[in-house]
Amino acid sequence: MIVDENISIKEMLEVIDTSNTRITFLTNEKGQLTGCISQGDIIRALIDGASLKVQSKDIAELNPTFVEDSDRCLEEAKRVLLSNKIHAVPVVDSSKKIISIITLMDVLEANN
Repeated sequence: MIVDENISIKEMLEVIDTSNTRITFLTNEKGQLTGCISQGDIIRALIDGASLKVQSKDIAELNPTFVEDSDRCLEEAKRVLLSNKIHAVPVVDSSKKIISIITLMDVLEANN
């Protein structure tokens, strides 16, 4: 679910296919969160005529939702996931490096 921001749409489709995920988070060479891309983003780009060679960062959401690492990040992630109606949210440190990803399934399982 975490890939380099410079991979092509074609490579991104392969990642999504093998990981069975709806969203992937992009990072730069420092490992910092730079964006996110969903299956829908790829479909819309292809419908609009984008080449499979286009870099993922060129069609990604460059202002992704995230939560900061804390003792309450699971509760914050739950709030973010539900209020934004999304399936996953990255947890980042103070330099925006992804520490983990919390999914809607993680939140549901934590409530049991």
